[in-house]
Amino acid sequence: MDRNAEAAVLGAILLKPELLEDTILTEDSFCLDDLKLIFKTMLHLREQQKPIDTINIVHCLSNEQISFIGGTRVFLDLVNHAGSPDYFLSHETIVRENEFLRDAEQIYSDINLESLKFNDPKEYTAHLQEAIEKLESKIIKENTTESVSKMLEDYDETIFERQKNGHVPGYPIISDHFDMKVGGAKKQDLIIIGARPSVGKTAFATNIARRAAGSKKVDAVEFISIEMKKTDILDRIISGHSRIEGKNIENGYLTTEEWSRYTHGSIFLRQQNILINDKSHQTVENIVREIKALKKLHKDIVVIIDYLQEIQTERKFQSRREEVTYITRRLKQAARDNDCPVICISSLKRGEKRPTMADLKESGDIEFAADLIILLHRDDYFEKTVENTTTYSVMEVIVDKNRKGWTGVHEMVYERNLSNFLEMDRRATA
Repeated sequence: MDRNAEAAVLGAILLKPELLEDTILTEDSFCLDDLKLIFKTMLHLREQQKPIDTINIVHCLSNEQISFIGGTRVFLDLVNHAGSPDYFLSHETIVRENEFLRDAEQIYSDINLESLKFNDPKEYTAHLQEAIEKLESKIIKENTTESVSKMLEDYDETIFERQKNGHVPGYPIISDHFDMKVGGAKKQDLIIIGARPSVGKTAFATNIARRAAGSKKVDAVEFISIEMKKTDILDRIISGHSRIEGKNIENGYLTTEEWSRYTHGSIFLRQQNILINDKSHQTVENIVREIKALKKLHKDIVVIIDYLQEIQTERKFQSRREEVTYITRRLKQAARDNDCPVICISSLKRGEKRPTMADLKESGDIEFAADLIILLHRDDYFEKTVENTTTYSVMEVIVDKNRKGWTGVHEMVYERNLSNFLEMDRRATA
């Protein structure tokens, strides 16, 4: 507790009321109740668009409250503590640091009390991690409000930078044409890609990994595969990039031409920073730690998770719906905290009609957290009575939710034997 710093902050505001407009301090930043009351009254006057001075503050207080803060002479003491408004930022920092320490002590106390409720060490560890992240969020707390006039300073440089990056603000997803429509995979976004079993969602995910890693925008791509082995994911990446049939890679029978394509393709892929994590029984807490660790090593990252319904948690919930809600929110928070897109594959309820968001398992909670929802559909998969002898399908890439733009259906060619996706007009030349 530092009364001098809190008093100095209030005194500086009395000397220079416009300081209240820029401060990130809140009522809870003040430990002492008398000073907290004065600051609260200042905020009230600001809301009423009234001058923040001694007369107006006293007018807002009752006789009992004036007596509580030490009488009207307290305002002279506050001004004396301030010294000069020029020291405001320094004193404000002290108040913020004290607030953080109080919060840390409170969280530590809560953790000790909560520990009595947990019998499972993993569940307690998850609770502890949440508490630490809550504390970390307070460290970086800052005023995020900014005027348009301020933002427009040098904003032309931002526009030029976007132009240099190829007109798409986000990272590559599946094709240039599609990315232009949706704006790519944007930082801090949670992107859900849903499809019914065996429609092609993992192939779609490996295509995203290849395109993102091959762009100049991305430093590293991590593919977290909970269901499939890393060698299976690698086989699909090689198949799609080198245009070698997946079954040939799987059984090792490559023609001379395919060996040549494999050699050139592997040289290229070695230069791409794609990381594959195939640890089974992944918990969302482990995934969050993985994302943090990757972000510490690389500035621009993309995380792909295959798939949502296989993610577990160290916490205990009464229903799977509550658990998925928690997992989805943690993934969204991880995207925000690490300034990166998190792309998560999701299974859909079984059915034969064109899918909608309502087909997402535990639908409502996933819909709420996701920024972009892409659903995959191909008619030929459901034509059970007709033998499908072709090696390609028309895939409908359905953008069913997009907080930041276009929604609709984008048709692509899905080369099933190559785990590859092409624009419709490129099928003839591929």
